[in-house]
Order: sequence, then C-alpha cells, then structure tokens
Amino acid sequence: TDSNTVSSLSPPPTSPEELRQRIQKDYTQNNYLWTGNLDLPCFQEDCIFQDPTLRFQGRQRFVQNVQQNLVPLCNSAAIRAVQTQSILLEEPQLRKVKKGQSNDPTTTNDEEEEYDYYVQTRWNMVGQFQGWLLFWKPRINVVGKTKFWFRRLVDGSGSANDD
Repeated sequence: TDSNTVSSLSPPPTSPEELRQRIQKDYTQNNYLWTGNLDLPCFQEDCIFQDPTLRFQGRQRFVQNVQQNLVPLCNSAAIRAVQTQSILLEEPQLRKVKKGQSNDPTTTNDEEEEYDYYVQTRWNMVGQFQGWLLFWKPRINVVGKTKFWFRRLVDGSGSANDD
C-alpha cells in the first residue's frame, strides 16, 4: 500500500452503516477526491468506478490515477494547488432497493437478502490554483453524486462498488 493511502490493515465493513461511516471519513478526513487516500478495505479489489465521462475497474487504478496524475499536477513548479477540499454537501445517506431493481451491474439475486444497500453522497470538489502558468488563478468547483454499493463477502464482511 502506498504511504499516502489509508491503511489496509483494518477489516472490510461488516454492515451498510459501517460503510456509510467510513465513506464519510474518506471525504472529511482523507480528502480522497484530491489525494486518492481511500479506506481500501471498503472497496473490493475489482470494484468499478464510473461517472458520466469515464469508467474503469480496480481500486488500485483509482489510487494510481489520482496519486500519479492529479497530485503531481497540483504540486508542480508551474501549477500549485493553494486550496483543495472534498466537501460533503449533505450527510451520506444509507439507502436500500429491492434486489433486481437497482442499476448496480454487480447485483446478485441472493435469496437470503431481500435488499441491496448503498451509501449515496453529494459532494463538492473545490480547488484553487496559482503559478506562473496560471496568471488568472483558476478555480475548480465540481458538484457530484456517488453511490457506494455494499456487498457482503463470503466471510460476512462487506465492501463497496463506486457508481
């Protein structure tokens, strides 16, 4: 695990509510949208990250994308991030849908569980930049929504897919 990534020593969440609490910390304490610092056990190794512009698979790929592309750009000699924040616009919501009615591509119709659970977040990714290449001091201000699907693993613990 990269030194900037949240430790993977903790076990995966065991309930949808625990997932909600840990996802909230990823925003409020880890500033994960800018740093890539994730509570890794909350995400399956092959989880899917998807938004309207891109889709890819794998938690390590997400971490690498942010830490190898965004972080160095924000800290380069020509461009410097003077403020970056991952802001939650509302408390993360724990939601449930009847199995088979979600748009989650990994849904299974396990007879034991009647519902699929997910944590929904509304967030604001804010950044201000300056540097000799950026004389106009641009700001990034992106609002988004993310669903983190809870999946109970065979051992009883769980993890998420980011949608």
